[in-house]
Amino acid sequence: MVIGTSVIDLFVSVDKDHYETDRKSVSFTLGDKVPISNHGMVIGGNGANVAVGLSRLGAKVALYTYLGQDSLAKTIEEKLTNERIELFKGVPRTQNTPIHLIFNFESDRIIFSDYPCENYEFKISKDKPIPEYIYLTSIGESWQSAYKQALDYADENNVAIALSPGSRQLEEGGELLQRAIAACAILLVNKEEAMRILNFYKQKTDDLKKLFSLLHAHGPEIVSITDGAHGAYASDKNNIHKISPFNDKKAIIQKTGAGDAFASAFFASILFKNSLGESMRWAAINAHSVMGHLGAQSGLLSKSELERLMVVNPSFQTEVVK
Repeated sequence: MVIGTSVIDLFVSVDKDHYETDRKSVSFTLGDKVPISNHGMVIGGNGANVAVGLSRLGAKVALYTYLGQDSLAKTIEEKLTNERIELFKGVPRTQNTPIHLIFNFESDRIIFSDYPCENYEFKISKDKPIPEYIYLTSIGESWQSAYKQALDYADENNVAIALSPGSRQLEEGGELLQRAIAACAILLVNKEEAMRILNFYKQKTDDLKKLFSLLHAHGPEIVSITDGAHGAYASDKNNIHKISPFNDKKAIIQKTGAGDAFASAFFASILFKNSLGESMRWAAINAHSVMGHLGAQSGLLSKSELERLMVVNPSFQTEVVK
């Protein structure tokens, strides 16, 4: 069961003559009328992205998510149902469906996110089947109740946890996030997020091996850390594996959803009892596929598609960090 958000993603690109960039900043002129190109509206959100990714790879998936009461919510429901995902809708339902406005620039993107303020909950009827795993990911403001209830449910029913915290959880952290990290079997983050997690324990390191050692010490058996163009790393307490970004020469259209694609394929592969190295290959190929399509879900691969790409790219392998 995935617990997390479902949103509508609206993609636009901005006329390059109407903004300036300086390293990691973008500036506009107040009062300017900026031409944009509308590239389409698709479904996103960490919860929905991971659920779709898992389902396409052959996992049996339920998604506990939060929707509005408008027509956009119906669009999300239909899409997720068509992906063979069992849908649980948290209450209270917001009036409007959350929306992300994703502005693509030449070198990167900026995401404007709208999450209605709610007291999110996680409540499942006792007559529902107990999942093997809970994949706990981002929830908007007032996320604490849902996280606490999910962790209580996992404790009571002996359910394993995979954790990929969102920006709100990493900003506020505290004892609840530390409890989630202590309880999780698998932690999936990027390098910046890994460093922010250690800050909650008043720990800091630039050394890769020390970074994994400290994270493992707080609970997770398996830790996956992505590092953008530098590739990704994963550890099972025995060895740290590294994989470079997959490259099949196809154009990169956008990066939205690449992290979720990596995480869902890595997690699915672990569920199928594959090795850590094999799981990283799944993850990197799936992430690359998503970046070649508009939106976070269009490029998510089926298991047969992914396995075919692995067969025709036998040299794409992990290496053990010495």
